[in-house]
Amino acid sequence: IVKFFNPEKGFGFIVPDGGGPDLFFGARSVVDRQKISADDIVEFDLDKGRNGRPCAINVNGVNGKCVQTTSDLLVAG
Repeated sequence: IVKFFNPEKGFGFIVPDGGGPDLFFGARSVVDRQKISADDIVEFDLDKGRNGRPCAINVNGVNGKCVQTTSDLLVAG
């Protein structure tokens, strides 16, 4: 789940499902320039950033679909 994303600054953080530290991702890591917001459910690949820490790349809506927010799930459920 996306914890934070600031499109003006071009970066954000993802909270991994399995726990662990938040993962940094850059705006260029978002597939097809999808709109990303806090609480969006996304898939991603792990990589190492310039500082050697894990980061997220290929950030994409679940199963390649448009990004869906947790609030959308609450309304749909």
